[in-house]
Amino acid sequence: MKLVRRSVSNWAYMILALSMAVAGVANADVTPPVIYVDNLNFNVNDGDSALGSVTADETVTWSIAGAGVSINSAGSVTLDSPADYLVKTSHSFDITATDTPGNSRSIQVTVAVNDITSPVLDYSGLVTSIDDGGTALGSIAANEPVDWSISGSGVSISGSGVITLDSPADFFSGRVSLLYGFCDRQARWSSSCWLSFHR
Repeated sequence: MKLVRRSVSNWAYMILALSMAVAGVANADVTPPVIYVDNLNFNVNDGDSALGSVTADETVTWSIAGAGVSINSAGSVTLDSPADYLVKTSHSFDITATDTPGNSRSIQVTVAVNDITSPVLDYSGLVTSIDDGGTALGSIAANEPVDWSISGSGVSISGSGVITLDSPADFFSGRVSLLYGFCDRQARWSSSCWLSFHR
């Protein structure tokens, strides 16, 4: 009888321990945190570095994977250096939130850079005077890809920035000077030039 009681006691203890373990597993937090991006900016202007912030539905540790971007313990995301459209038109990275039990969730983010900086124009290829009968006015260049347009009567510009008069220069036509200007791809007025006709 003594052996039987000990056996029953051992089995009862094992069942109780197993029940407690199962209950512990059932109550364990296995749900990854939810990440909210309401305050995250998906566009950034030239020269800016702040990208806003992310939050979660519980206390988490933040981490980020991607070149040139950082996140702090409060979830604020920043570029390591100001955005520059001419260097990089967008930034992609992964943000991960890990809760206390070790559950984690990651999201992929792409932030586009807004080009708000006017191009720098190189006028060294332009002429400021032209002889009678000529049409070539030289060319203009920029430090970034642009769509050229020109403002001024009787003058045209090609897609590569080559500028010409629509008809040969004529000193005796009564027109002794011409004002023309350029716009960039975002239709921002860039500059203007005077051209004189020489006999």
